[in-house]
Amino acid sequence: MEYYTAREIADKYNVSAMTVSRWVANSQNKKNSLLLTTSNGKKFILKNSNNTAEIERLSRSGKINKPHSNIKRAKPSKTFYNAFTDEQVLTILNAIETSSEIPNKFTFVNNGAEIWDDYYVKNSINSNNYTTPNRVKRLLSSCTSYINFISEDFNTLNVIDIGQGNALHVIDYLLRLHKKNRVSKYLALDISEKMNNLALKNVRKALPNIDTTSYVCDTETSNFDKIFFVNTQEEQASKSQNLILYLGSMIGMHDDPIRVLRNFRLGMRKSDILMISNTIDSPINRVDFSYAKNPSGDRQNTWIPENIGIDVNQCELVTKYDQETNKRKLNLKLDKNYELSFELLGKHKTIELWKGQEINLWKHQMSTPSMFLKQIDEAGLRLTNMCIEKDNSHMLAMCMVKDGNL
Repeated sequence: MEYYTAREIADKYNVSAMTVSRWVANSQNKKNSLLLTTSNGKKFILKNSNNTAEIERLSRSGKINKPHSNIKRAKPSKTFYNAFTDEQVLTILNAIETSSEIPNKFTFVNNGAEIWDDYYVKNSINSNNYTTPNRVKRLLSSCTSYINFISEDFNTLNVIDIGQGNALHVIDYLLRLHKKNRVSKYLALDISEKMNNLALKNVRKALPNIDTTSYVCDTETSNFDKIFFVNTQEEQASKSQNLILYLGSMIGMHDDPIRVLRNFRLGMRKSDILMISNTIDSPINRVDFSYAKNPSGDRQNTWIPENIGIDVNQCELVTKYDQETNKRKLNLKLDKNYELSFELLGKHKTIELWKGQEINLWKHQMSTPSMFLKQIDEAGLRLTNMCIEKDNSHMLAMCMVKDGNL
């Protein structure tokens, strides 16, 4: 069945894409007569005569009854513009307008790196607020024998750590590998240059004798085959192996995890190993928001909306499990109507938000081992080993390139 995109309706009827999103939400609550369809877990307005008439009515009504009181008109701060490239700003604005979302990956950029590092240091040791680092350490420890076995024909390992944060959760593992004179190089690949700098500082302090470098990259869009290739010396290629880490259940943060895995696979050689972890879907994990919702975590997730003009301290943070998408979510429920004005690439853009609207700040899709294996297979990878925590809460998969995908 054919359906409209929010942008199509916005352009045709001279309304904002966010207004269209509000119409869709109201339809689900029986507040208008629009007929919807679902595609890839998202709701869209069907193309039919009933909806054409209803869209025209809603458009006319909105222009007549558009509220002018209780609207905050604001502009983003210099901090917001200085933190991101023009392309990233545009991505954020489009996500807010079309999906009512601020992509969480951008919260780690610029000052966000320092916020997260402070949060990590305060909460990762003997704390129930952020258990991921200790889980990662246990999972890595449990697979050490297998990595030693599969790497025994190689002299050295290049550790490629993707989305590594401050790298503190992998230091112990690196030290164990280094004791066997295995680690020759450590690469930090993160969307945030400041986060890369924090990681290299910590790794160099613990292992001052290994080669370290970093790249700013986005797991969803970057060219990993180029990055991996330029960091493999031709004369040593047959003697070294790349150990690629994507830990902390970050694969569950993506709308299209298979695309991300394919990006990694395109840069992998036949001998390379990719280690990825995720949270196992369970009733307990569905209600676990210990990372996303606490004072330190709140600051991490709200610095962007705060810097685009939203009064975050007056808004409500809402946690929920979305049964349809199998995702845990942290949303910011707005306290008033907002009219946010942006200047970008020499053009002016206004985004309208409404009271009660929820802006997604964090989301995570859990998986079962069988679902995880299916994603790995569809990405052109093959599972070689898997470790599961004894409480059946998290898993770590070890993969190589599937034959025929070299």
